[in-house]
Amino acid sequence: MLYDLESQVPAFFHISTASVYDSKAMKEIPYESGSYYVFDRGYNAFKELFKIHLHESFFVMRAKKNLQCKCCKWRRRLPKNILTDAEIEFTEYNSFRKYPERPIR
Repeated sequence: MLYDLESQVPAFFHISTASVYDSKAMKEIPYESGSYYVFDRGYNAFKELFKIHLHESFFVMRAKKNLQCKCCKWRRRLPKNILTDAEIEFTEYNSFRKYPERPIR
């Protein structure tokens, strides 16, 4: 579901069966410039995440434990409940191939 904060109503939703991976719905989302998209760690669909970056939008996701990356820049002075905020670059070949630029923090 895509929620519009200004109008406080859902702007888009995609319904599928339980057997369909959530990451498959990413192709259906109408990305908008300047928007924020929040995904769970199951979303390692780097090609789709790169599309969000190309729309000059932002995304937040929990990384899987096996995500291979290097931290390039850290943000300091975080609120208590934020563990880390960093710009990363993917170091694993297939991830980097699908997301060739450094993600925006």
